[in-house]
Amino acid sequence: MTAEEFVFCESATSGSEFHIRLLGHKGKCVHGGSDTASLCGRVPANQGFDTSFRITEKRLETATCKRCAELYLEAVTAAK
Repeated sequence: MTAEEFVFCESATSGSEFHIRLLGHKGKCVHGGSDTASLCGRVPANQGFDTSFRITEKRLETATCKRCAELYLEAVTAAK
């Protein structure tokens, strides 16, 4: 999988950190209704919305759910 297939998302109830999800058939859902869950599973499908922030190394280290960051890095590293 490539980095472009993933997006930062947040829970509809909002939280203090970003999560990451694999884009589904609906693509980016900035107004809610995401069709896939976050990688860690804490933001269920249809209960989150995507952000406009790019996934960067700094954000992975500081503002991202640690489990989502781990799974994201595993996925994009395995694709190389």
